[in-house]
Amino acid sequence: MKSLERDSDRLRSEISLLESKLGHGDFSAANTRVLRMVNTLGVENEAKQKIEALQADLQKNKRKTSSC
Repeated sequence: MKSLERDSDRLRSEISLLESKLGHGDFSAANTRVLRMVNTLGVENEAKQKIEALQADLQKNKRKTSSC
């Protein structure tokens, strides 16, 4: 049961991190140089898919926790 709760917490925090990166970007002018443009739509779609998968895992963990 503790393991499921830890997994749920980890998934929530990973989802939050990805959502914040998706909305704000992950850029530091001090240590980043832009060499070329990237396909931001592809990156955004990939992040959204990962968020959806993590949310599905979180729902599974919630169901397992509530059935215990």
